[in-house]
Amino acid sequence: MEFLNNEEKIGNLVNKYNDLELLINHVISQYFSPSKNERDFHKILLNGTVIGMGQKIKILANMENFDSDKSIHSLGEISRIRNAVVHNNPYVYIDPKKNIDKEGFNHKIVRQIDVMNSSGKIKTKNFDDEYSRFMELIEFVVPYIQSYNLSKADI
Repeated sequence: MEFLNNEEKIGNLVNKYNDLELLINHVISQYFSPSKNERDFHKILLNGTVIGMGQKIKILANMENFDSDKSIHSLGEISRIRNAVVHNNPYVYIDPKKNIDKEGFNHKIVRQIDVMNSSGKIKTKNFDDEYSRFMELIEFVVPYIQSYNLSKADI
């Protein structure tokens, strides 16, 4: 994978998250078929300031035949990583345990973010690991949602 700086990774992550939310909005809209006011359904009800991603994930979990195990868990993890990244600035930590002579200076640099876990404790996470995990989850969940959407389409 090519080297991206923090800003590029954050921008890429936010763009992919926004695309995922649009896909989820489409799936929810198709499932409930609001034909009378479809534009208003999207503009008002599915507006991210009215109903957040957590609530949209709960809707998906209750939709008929939507895999409520792995994909729902993955969506929750995607949302957690996105929130951690956009609400916390990654910072650089120079790991004193790494050997510059052996691994080079770039291997001493670790990009980190501090996030609060569900029990209220601050945990330090490796920013690059969180970014990689986000991309891995996106690559799993987007094709699943697309295939679910196609299976429900009126053809």
